[in-house]
This record gives sequence, structure tokens and C-alpha cells, in this order.
Amino acid sequence: MSPINRSPHVYLKIVAFLLLIMGAGIYLYAYWYGRSLYLDEANLALVLETVSFRGLFLTLPFEQYAPPLFLAVAKSVLFIMGHHEWGLRLVPLLASLGSLAGMAFLLSRLNWSWGARCFVFGWMAFSPHLIRYASECKQYSWDVLITILLISLALKLREHPPTRWQWPGMGLLFIILPWASMPAVFLLGTWGGLEMLKICAPETPEI
Repeated sequence: MSPINRSPHVYLKIVAFLLLIMGAGIYLYAYWYGRSLYLDEANLALVLETVSFRGLFLTLPFEQYAPPLFLAVAKSVLFIMGHHEWGLRLVPLLASLGSLAGMAFLLSRLNWSWGARCFVFGWMAFSPHLIRYASECKQYSWDVLITILLISLALKLREHPPTRWQWPGMGLLFIILPWASMPAVFLLGTWGGLEMLKICAPETPEI
């Protein structure tokens, strides 16, 4: 019997899926490994332990800077899970796992080739920075997730502009996002600038 012919992209799909699974496994292992907190993490942990929810929206002690909504979510998790390092790092871990799923969704919308997707998933799975973010009591993996979701939203709205009834919700979301993620400020500014260019120069070809 002749062997079954399979197109190359079928194997690339399998490789991409395996890279996503490996990435999730590496992130989980980094969380489970339970390395000691370094100084900046310990200072942020002190903020979460000693500062009230209201105080998270004010100037932080211990020379810390972090989005207040991220801190509020992380502090809420501590109340649920208990005051230990597993609770401190749970939000970054979930954000890292969500980033893998979010990137898979984003690349599917962009219709990138499976070879390109394998490269991106491999980079996300083995990047030492992203692995560290998955087990670090800081906002960086949260920023990665919000960046991916915001780009995905921009692409969706480009294809399907919001209706009149959706604009209030969109406006509220854009007000909240800068309180959740610092990179969101730059993404929203760039996005808004491009939209203004379309209004002021509608004949300008799209990039």
C-alpha cells in the first residue's frame, strides 16, 4: 500500500500545537519550581500585603510602580489563595498561559503561515524573559496579555466597526485600560493617531 501523502502544513500544524503545549508546560514548571523572590518582587509583595485597595491607586511605597488594577487583582487573589508565594505569582502565571492562547488567536486572524506561527510559538515557549515573567510577581506577563488582546481588538474593529450602542462600552474600556497596563497607553495612543489620520486624510492608503 502506498503511504498516505500529507501536505507540509499538516506537520507544521502539529509542530505549532506541540510548541504551544510545551510553552504551557514550561510556564507551569517555572511556577511550580518556586524560586525565591528577588528584591523587586519582595518589595511588590510588601505593597500587596501592607497597602489597602484604595492605596494601590496612590503613590506606592518601597519604590514600586505598577498598574493599580493589576495590583487590585493580585491582592484579591491573595485573599482567596492565602498569603504565600503561590498566590503572589498566580496572576502572572495565568496571564502567561492566556498570552499563548491569545497569540494563537491573533495569528489565526492575521492568517500567518504555519511556519511563521511555529516560529512565534517557539519563541514564546523558550524565551527566557517570558518564562521568567510566568513566575515573577510583577505585571510584565499581564502587560503581554493585554497587548495581544488589544491588538486583536483593533483588528476586529477594523473589520467590524462598533455600532452606536457599542461605543459607550468601548469608551469605558479605553478609560480603564491605562489603569490596567502601562503599554496600553502607547498602544491606544498609536491606534488613536492612526484613526485620526484616516479622518484627516481619508485618501491616504492603508499601511
